[in-house]
Amino acid sequence: MPMAENHANSTEVRVGGQTPAKRPSAVMIAYFDCFAGISGARVLGALVDLGVPPDWLQMELARLPLTGFELKPSEIRVQGVSATRVNVAIGAAGPAQRSADLRALIQEGPFCPRVIERSLAIFDRLAAGWARAQRGLPEDMVFAWVKAVDLLVDIVGTA
Repeated sequence: MPMAENHANSTEVRVGGQTPAKRPSAVMIAYFDCFAGISGARVLGALVDLGVPPDWLQMELARLPLTGFELKPSEIRVQGVSATRVNVAIGAAGPAQRSADLRALIQEGPFCPRVIERSLAIFDRLAAGWARAQRGLPEDMVFAWVKAVDLLVDIVGTA
């Protein structure tokens, strides 16, 4: 994970010698009441609305061993409530990915242990749900490339 240094009211984040990005240093806790499910695009949007710079989020997620995706934040309005949605735009399609392959991408990712642990927990719950719906086993699930990239970006981005 990036090295962080506290400076007054912000944290300077350096990733691989790149130009530092600024983000708020205050610890924020968000609780989600997901009685009807949750969208990764909406959670990433909520993080942006709370002050996480989209460029910083893109830079961090670009560390995933995936290519050809870009975060696309946009303003939305649902039933009179404004918010941000962050869609994952994916270029060329690649081969389908097995559940075990996606777990390995998370496990071997260049993120701190806490992010990896949370990402794996989220992924495992999703894979178990899809397996139940398809009457299969989580380890037997196969994901189309576009879905796999979107899934990993949403999971790691919110973990």
